[in-house]
Amino acid sequence: MSLFHIEVTLSLSAVLFLFLSMILSSIPCSTARLLQNSGNVMNLIQNDPELAFISVLLEIAELDDAIVNGGVSETQLTIFGPINNAFRSVSEELLTYLLTDDQWNTHLMSLLGYHIVADQVVLDLDETAENIFGKELTLTISSSDSSVMVNGYAKILNSAETEDGAVYAIDSLLDPGWLNRNLRGVLEAESSRLSTLSSMIARVDTMSNLATSSAPYTLFAPTNSAFANSDLDFVVNNLDPSFIDDVLGYHLVPGIYSEEDLTMLGVQPLITMSGETLVVTSDPALQIISVNGHLVIASDLLANNGVIHIVDGVLSDQPPVEIDPKDAELCEFEKYMEESIGATMGVKCNCQIIGNTVQLSCNEGSGQRCVPKFGICNSDVDGQRCCSPTQRRCVRGQCRDSRQPERVRVGTNAGGAAGRLQRDRNNKNNERTSVP
Repeated sequence: MSLFHIEVTLSLSAVLFLFLSMILSSIPCSTARLLQNSGNVMNLIQNDPELAFISVLLEIAELDDAIVNGGVSETQLTIFGPINNAFRSVSEELLTYLLTDDQWNTHLMSLLGYHIVADQVVLDLDETAENIFGKELTLTISSSDSSVMVNGYAKILNSAETEDGAVYAIDSLLDPGWLNRNLRGVLEAESSRLSTLSSMIARVDTMSNLATSSAPYTLFAPTNSAFANSDLDFVVNNLDPSFIDDVLGYHLVPGIYSEEDLTMLGVQPLITMSGETLVVTSDPALQIISVNGHLVIASDLLANNGVIHIVDGVLSDQPPVEIDPKDAELCEFEKYMEESIGATMGVKCNCQIIGNTVQLSCNEGSGQRCVPKFGICNSDVDGQRCCSPTQRRCVRGQCRDSRQPERVRVGTNAGGAAGRLQRDRNNKNNERTSVP
């Protein structure tokens, strides 16, 4: 992005905020004029000065045309429209991003879609409705003034029915779950899966500051089990902040890359905070995305300063599993492994041809990642589960029975964080037992 483009973007942002600030400051506190216009849902919103802000956002997201032309709902439609003053609860910086920066489109669609129901909602006591993302909205009667409340905190100020649905003006912005939650907050909310990563970030000031800053980041978050099953399983107890910085810096990328962005990267790599490269591959047919050979098992966990994708392994500079190019037919057919054991277990593989190599990652029916090729695996995936009906692990290039663990010497020549860890562990003990 050129400096000129940045300056123009900031200038547009300043103009938009000046315009919208003037709207907010000039609107009277009375809501008696709300929703007095007739017509369809979108015309009503566009012609009501109290709904100027939500109207602008709908236009930026190109949802205005979709609403008018039936792209959102072919029948009736209900929009809960926050009045302009409702947006005062959001920081100016975040609003600037939503108004001017394309990388925040997923957040913008999430916010707007949370306020839209593809049906006409009746204002009855204890009514519930699902928005277009399948999230439940609840309508209750306030005990203090008998007004109708949405999700317990947004008061319906006025309503109007149109030829294609209804609009309910509300005094608060409905929170899809990320407006007041940064990356640290999302990790804490997902503690059942991400508590290890959360505790690591909390112990390093630089990473903690990045995870709570307003600048956007994409975080690839390994699960608790991913850390437990990796060579970094004791990193949580390692008190060296620089070491944790090395590990975490490999999982954090400046900017926002949504699931859709990742599928469109092609051969373009991502550059992490530590300056390393992440290679993202995707298979739209199988709906699989992998990062450095590890599968993305949950995507687009939004925060007000970025996005999190959960991965099933700890990322490193080790290459993904590679197989012989003669097995490229697996990529062409995109089907279950033809081996009898693969068919029995329901193993499904995602295959990518990159340059002269074929990269293959497989998942069992349970969703657990396994090493392809029964009985054979590369040394760089030692400890991973093999695609086998028994609890087998890859040990020195072979799938071995986990009930008969072997002692494997830890190398000391690797570079980076992984090499430092190996040397630290080697000082205590030159050998380890393979993961059962």
